[in-house]
Amino acid sequence: MAIQIPPDVEDRIRAQLHRGAFSSEIDVIWEALDTLEKRQAGLESLKQMVAEADAQIANGRIDLFDRERTKQTLRERLASNGTDG
Repeated sequence: MAIQIPPDVEDRIRAQLHRGAFSSEIDVIWEALDTLEKRQAGLESLKQMVAEADAQIANGRIDLFDRERTKQTLRERLASNGTDG
């Protein structure tokens, strides 16, 4: 696959290389793709949680909302998907 990278994206890649965090352009792109995939997985996890909650509400199984417990559960799920939240 041959792609043309817009100049502004090339500038952003060069800036990352200049920072010294990456040794090549492809390393920057790999990291960007990994980060995108983790973000997408986190969003899918959230969608699944919402669907589960909707199903519980529809079935009349509703617990009192506990904000701290919900945040902890979300953190655990995101951590298991390799994301930081």
